[in-house]
Amino acid sequence: MVRNLALLVAVVLTAAACVSITDSAPEAPASSLPTEVDGEAEDRIGGAQIGPGCSPDGCQATIEAVTAGANGELIVQLAANFDMTDSGNHIHVYWDLYTGAQVSADASDKGLISGQWAVAFEPGPFETTDPVSVSDRGGSSTLCVTSAGQVHNVIEPDFVTCVDVSQQLSQL
Repeated sequence: MVRNLALLVAVVLTAAACVSITDSAPEAPASSLPTEVDGEAEDRIGGAQIGPGCSPDGCQATIEAVTAGANGELIVQLAANFDMTDSGNHIHVYWDLYTGAQVSADASDKGLISGQWAVAFEPGPFETTDPVSVSDRGGSSTLCVTSAGQVHNVIEPDFVTCVDVSQQLSQL
């Protein structure tokens, strides 16, 4: 009987501890507090912004392949882990003369020199043209991409994919 009473007390204490834990919601870590991007509140998880059309890992654009095109430009195979159809999100393509933060519509608001970029509204083949034409690369041989929102603000300037295209440039 004493043994059963001790077990009952242990169960009651455990239940009371669980109730006190679940009665108040834990504070959210600073990295998951809402932030504002493109005028809309969005969540940040692990440094990545989670906004319309973004995956839980954030909006990330990548360069899958690059080939020399017949007209003296590069053909870039783009991919993204985010939805571009309804969200307004898209890809900024640029030469590494600039940083991800500089190829954003809000670069000058942050005290940065605004870079030159071209916009890709869908994954798949993209041809380098003004302002990222091969003739506009300023000697750079590295092509980069990052994701941007509806008003061309880069979603996460640190999520950048850059590829050395020296070999493809030599084939033009």
